[in-house]
Amino acid sequence: MELPVDGVRTRTNADDVLHVVTGVLSGVSAGEDPRQCLCRVVSGLVRAEACGYLRWEADSGRANVDAAYPAPAGSAVTAQASRGLAGAPSTLHGDPMRVGSSTWTVWVPLGSSGSNTGLLLVRRRGFSASAVRLLTDAQQPLAAVDGVLSTVERVPQQRRAARPVILLTPREHEVLQLLADGLLARTIAARLSLSPRTVNHHLGSIYDKLQVHDRLSAVLRARATGLLVDAPVLPQGRSERAERLHATRPAQ
Repeated sequence: MELPVDGVRTRTNADDVLHVVTGVLSGVSAGEDPRQCLCRVVSGLVRAEACGYLRWEADSGRANVDAAYPAPAGSAVTAQASRGLAGAPSTLHGDPMRVGSSTWTVWVPLGSSGSNTGLLLVRRRGFSASAVRLLTDAQQPLAAVDGVLSTVERVPQQRRAARPVILLTPREHEVLQLLADGLLARTIAARLSLSPRTVNHHLGSIYDKLQVHDRLSAVLRARATGLLVDAPVLPQGRSERAERLHATRPAQ
């Protein structure tokens, strides 16, 4: 089933949310700035002309644009649009909503009550109610992805510089490379002529060695420790995107 969003034909909301999450994973694994990648993918979801990742400073009553798409124009546009948030601090949390009486800016909170972060999207033609609903459906998955990115960024710089030695077997490294391409266990199994059970065993070992619990964290940690360098991103077909819905730790 396809639903119209602002005159754009889309798949169901669940498919679009999946596309956003896998799009961020693919962009990050290819070396794109994580938060700019987040802005780019979400912009495409509702055809926004600009999207900024904002961090609201309560003391100064202003927002800092940490990343934007497109940059630098997106940064300037979202910085100007963020002024609408100043008079309504209650909008910093909760569901995605239009800023003030305007239909051309939408704020998507990503943090908890103690973390004033979110995405501000701008579209001169305005955002329809269906677009806001689509962003609402995507909000929790986006917040989860943002949380993973924040956790990785909190790793002390000296630990990153030290690049701890993580020993993977040649087969585990092959599996990790395909994981970075966004493939699921059954596709990796077919690519390497292994059984899905064997691939799940390798994934479990990789997660243990990297000390992570999900595939996005595994890719980010592997890049931070030098196990993945400019990992290629395979062309994504519609059926492959649907297959990659599972993104949790495989059963042992």
